[in-house]
Amino acid sequence: MGRTRFARHEVDISTISGQPALVERLATLADPDLMLEARLVGLRPDSLDVDLDEVERALAGSFLAVRVRDRSIVPLPDDAEVPPPETVLGALIVDLEARIAAAEADAVTDPARAADAADLRDALRVSRHLMTGAELTL
Repeated sequence: MGRTRFARHEVDISTISGQPALVERLATLADPDLMLEARLVGLRPDSLDVDLDEVERALAGSFLAVRVRDRSIVPLPDDAEVPPPETVLGALIVDLEARIAAAEADAVTDPARAADAADLRDALRVSRHLMTGAELTL
C-alpha cells in the first residue's frame, strides 16, 4: 500500500516573528511521504513580509510536495497613524479603505469580491510602506 498522505495545516500568522520562524514551524511537520498544503491565516503584522516562493523552496526537500498559501489579512491602519487626507498618502489611504469596505460589503453576495478585498488590503500595506520609505520585499 502507498504511504503518500495529504494534509492541510493552518498557521496563525500573528504568532510568527518572521519568515525563518515560519519555515522552522512548517519544517516540524517534515515527512517525505506528505503532500502539505499550509495556509497562513489570521491578522498579519504590518511589518511581516513573507515570500511564499522562498518558503516553499526552503521546505521542498522535506516533503513530497508543499504549497503555502497566504489567507491572512492586513489590519487597516489606526486613525492615529493615518496622515491628513489632503496629503498624497492620506488621500490614497482614504480611497483604498473605501474600496476595501465596498469589496467586503459586496463579498456577502459575490464571493469573488472577498479576494478583491484581500488584494486591496495588501495594496494598502505595500503603499504605506513604500510611501513612508520602509524597506519591503515584493
